[in-house]
Amino acid sequence: MFLIELFNTQLELNNSLIVVFEYLSVITALCVVFSRNAVVSIIYLILLYVNVSIYLFYTGLGVLGLIYILVYVGAIAILFLFILSLINIKISELAIVSNKQDVLLIIISLLTIGFVLVTASVEDVKAYGDILSYINGLSNVDYSAAEISDSIEVFNVISSGNQATGVDLRSYSELKVIGELLFTQYSVTMLITGVILLLTIIGVIIITK
Repeated sequence: MFLIELFNTQLELNNSLIVVFEYLSVITALCVVFSRNAVVSIIYLILLYVNVSIYLFYTGLGVLGLIYILVYVGAIAILFLFILSLINIKISELAIVSNKQDVLLIIISLLTIGFVLVTASVEDVKAYGDILSYINGLSNVDYSAAEISDSIEVFNVISSGNQATGVDLRSYSELKVIGELLFTQYSVTMLITGVILLLTIIGVIIITK
């Protein structure tokens, strides 16, 4: 009984965090659009991707959240540093321009999060948890024999499709399956993408000289 109550408490906490990151994502997206300073807008865009990646992690899409962190946040952070190295922006001027606006946005964000946490009822949290349980496919769902046989058939098709590589994807995790597909079936696409990115870097270096 204690374990069930602890699990329900943890589920309600996770659902509350999901709601918080949903509203934080919306607020940071509005900050990106309505920010007058381009540098501040880029900072809010980085925060937006971080919030979305955390939201995806809590909803069970950990690999997609990791991709958001590696690709979007990493690329935008590098672009942000590159812009700062090219243009002359003083930190004092940046603080004067965006000080009042940032304070107002922080107050609005805190009030919105507090309103959501106070007005969220237990029934809404449980209903939201049921939706997430259905989407994530938790292990406590009772599957029929037909559904199990269909799943086994799908895994057999996946395994037979990768006999050329000699890898059994049924024993792989989600991240390993994505890596296996990227560097075997889509290896040529990965090489072309790498060459395009290399040419982009060379072009940027030539333009800045």
